[in-house]
Amino acid sequence: CSQAQNRCNNSRPSHNTSGTVGVLPYHRKNSECRWRAQITTRNRTVHLGVFKTFDEALAARRNMERELWGEFAPQEVGHR
Repeated sequence: CSQAQNRCNNSRPSHNTSGTVGVLPYHRKNSECRWRAQITTRNRTVHLGVFKTFDEALAARRNMERELWGEFAPQEVGHR
């Protein structure tokens, strides 16, 4: 793989409360907590959507990883 493809699997520390890179809690005033999915590629952050459950947001993130990086996408090792 190229150096750029290898950096896609760089394990940077995640400072979000979900413990999963690219999946964050999304709070709005007077509403239930939802989950936001996003991904950064080529120095741009792409918003993937706001979802009712963590698992839906995680699935959106994983699908985009596979679409963008194919066989070089991070391997799933569980979540939370």
